[in-house]
Amino acid sequence: LSNQPKEVRHVTIRNVSLFTLLLLVVMISLGSAAKDSSCPREQVQPVTGGWAVLTWIPSEAAPDKGIVVQLIYPETPRYPAGAPAVVAVPGADTTGSVTLRKGPIDPWIEQGLVRVLFAFPGGGDGATRSGGTYDHRGLASLAAVRDVVRFLRGELPDHNGCTITDLIPYPIIQVGLVGSSNGGNTAVVAMGLFGKKMEVDWYVGWENPAGVQFTTVDIGSRNKPNPAYIPGSCRLTADGAVCDVDYSNLRWDPSASPMGWGPQRSWEKGVLYFDLNGNGTYDDADYTLGAYIGEFAGMEKRVYSTAVLEAAVARGLIDPWPEDVATLDEARSYWEIRDMSRYYARVLEQLPNLRAIVIGSVKDHVQATPDYPHIVLHYQGWQEAGIDWIRLNPDAAYVQAVFKRPADLVDNDADIQVTYSNILQLLEPEGAPDEFLRIAAAAELSDRVYTDDWRTNLDEPLSATGGEAALALPHSVLRLSNGHTLITDGSAGPPDRRGLGPRGGKIVEMDAAGKTIWEYSDGIDFPHHAELSPDGKRVLIADTGNNRVIEVEIATGRVLWDTRDIQLSDGSHLNYPNDANYLPDGDFLITDRNNHRVLVIDRYGQVKWQFGKTSVPGNDGAHLRTPHNADLLPNGDVIIADSNNNRIIEVSPAGKVVWEYCPQGARALNWPRDADRLANGNTLITDSKNGRVIEVTPEGDVVWEFRDLQMPYEADRLLNGNTLISDSGNHRVIEVDPLGKIVWVYPFNPS
Repeated sequence: LSNQPKEVRHVTIRNVSLFTLLLLVVMISLGSAAKDSSCPREQVQPVTGGWAVLTWIPSEAAPDKGIVVQLIYPETPRYPAGAPAVVAVPGADTTGSVTLRKGPIDPWIEQGLVRVLFAFPGGGDGATRSGGTYDHRGLASLAAVRDVVRFLRGELPDHNGCTITDLIPYPIIQVGLVGSSNGGNTAVVAMGLFGKKMEVDWYVGWENPAGVQFTTVDIGSRNKPNPAYIPGSCRLTADGAVCDVDYSNLRWDPSASPMGWGPQRSWEKGVLYFDLNGNGTYDDADYTLGAYIGEFAGMEKRVYSTAVLEAAVARGLIDPWPEDVATLDEARSYWEIRDMSRYYARVLEQLPNLRAIVIGSVKDHVQATPDYPHIVLHYQGWQEAGIDWIRLNPDAAYVQAVFKRPADLVDNDADIQVTYSNILQLLEPEGAPDEFLRIAAAAELSDRVYTDDWRTNLDEPLSATGGEAALALPHSVLRLSNGHTLITDGSAGPPDRRGLGPRGGKIVEMDAAGKTIWEYSDGIDFPHHAELSPDGKRVLIADTGNNRVIEVEIATGRVLWDTRDIQLSDGSHLNYPNDANYLPDGDFLITDRNNHRVLVIDRYGQVKWQFGKTSVPGNDGAHLRTPHNADLLPNGDVIIADSNNNRIIEVSPAGKVVWEYCPQGARALNWPRDADRLANGNTLITDSKNGRVIEVTPEGDVVWEFRDLQMPYEADRLLNGNTLISDSGNHRVIEVDPLGKIVWVYPFNPS
């Protein structure tokens, strides 16, 4: 077992059959091999504020080598439960790259986001290339996007058989796509074709050419408008976005080389252009039409927009037809899987919960038209398809938080109507920071999905970077019947504030993803325990620092019952109560630590049962010394962690100690603070100062042990066999399986 990973190394299992032990050894060894040996990360680089991990993922699109992926992740994720993964889908007709940027902290990981870079099949740089052949955003490229998302979701391992959880130390809880320019076409078409196989939570589209005539810039480029375009004419049809253009001056020069925008190569001959000066000769005063590159029957060809080719064919301009120019039919087939404007409804049929932010600036990076039809139609396309939530440009609060400098920003509401008449007022002004707009949009959508908060015009971001909800000093922890977790956080500040006045604290219920369902903190100080009433409408709190127990109505936060409002029948007062439990008959079982007693009282203060002498510590059969977390057992006995006596005792209703666990020497307990009787008759003990949780038999044999803890406070055995532990000194709550593997943690803490 010497090669076990850290989270398994200190698990000790005794008193089991030889077969079971051998089986466990094999399972652990196999798990260790998978974790330690078969997951060599080709290149792990420290980056400012985080790490970068390089790998390849198998894909039918690149069968020889796979798709190269770079994961750039922050030391601290955005949320306690994990981080969103942001897949950058590159623009233009580039193949993509996984090259790391140099310099200061990557602004994406500074926001607690995992940045995911990849290269399309056949793309990349040098040794960091994907396998396969680049198909210029065709089916292989689309499949690569799908497979990257599936890898991030844990559905595909990398080429070493390692999953995303082997490569990043916290969960990926969301996946979003950021499509820059033409990358938006690729991202949206991929979702439309493979949405049911790629679970995407949100989409950010930056200045996407949402239509073929925008992709090939038929209507004008950034530096040169095309006067043949008729402004305001672009519209969505069943065949995608269509714009009206006057093709009367469209010309073809078979001998010229292109001088305008586009990925054409200088040696190519033949140009489609608008003869703007009417001289019948192709020159730099004319408007050159752009073309993309595609492969047809093994030959690379230039691909113009279908609208341009239809006009050229109708006018008989190209004769003979050059071999390196795609025919009209070839162009139609080519653009069918490269035009996002045809896919909005198909995307939402498969991803009905998708949310989106469309980004547009006055100084667009490509288009030059005054009506910005690519932005208008992109937004309208999502809206007409029935998307639940969309906005044009991120909330100003997020841009400001990311950009960190004063900026002139728009702050549009979500789900507004965007038209040619109002588009200029809704775009970000010239000088808006393009990359920061993309980061802000990704952070905003991540937070909105995480919190399910869809209000607009926020005053500040919904979530602070780095896990705003981190725990200060978790005490009790309970797994509820609905799968949520109830945590008593004993302090609003660090533990060294003891003696410096009230420390606050909170009671919080959260779901499995770490999302807060409700929280209570009003007036409580250093609470140690909370539990829900049988009907789930109230919470009973041991408000330790205030020397009281209170019952609070969850819906209103109203205190329904307070022990300071009643007089105990023996005339005493609670002194540092650390545990309070509902009893079946409506009474309360309270562990009153600094009075060295455990007692049962009713709502009116009548003391019905007590073990230990009030304010008199001792270590015999009638006394306690600073006890913790007493529980009523099904047989009517009470089990008590008698902390400063370093023992666990079971006491009968008559006050007789009927069972005791108090080992000596090397096996001795050191300030145990919790003990639970398990269904199998064993006892689960939280041995705080020894930094461990153990399970012991009635005879006192240790049969399970989990170490590597810092001052754990409480542990509960769950119905699934796992153990939930309040690891107070490490400011976290963890769930470990029977083999000692940590399977859930709140919040993630890289230390």
